[in-house]
Amino acid sequence: KTAGLVADIFAIFLGLFVWLWVVVLIIKAIIKTYQLSFGKTLTLILVPFLGSFLTFYWTIGFFTTLFQILKV
Repeated sequence: KTAGLVADIFAIFLGLFVWLWVVVLIIKAIIKTYQLSFGKTLTLILVPFLGSFLTFYWTIGFFTTLFQILKV
């Protein structure tokens, strides 16, 4: 038995709100604990994500190119 489309949409928005609230609390905790500015805190959080993103796509690109070379 399903709750319906409205309940599903409400649950999705509730989950996103909880996730966003946790992110805000983590940022506030980092600022308070390490006495960093908001900009430095965002840098501290975003740099590892950017590095992971680049590493992932460089790895995919490397193997894609390698397979194209070996296929010929």
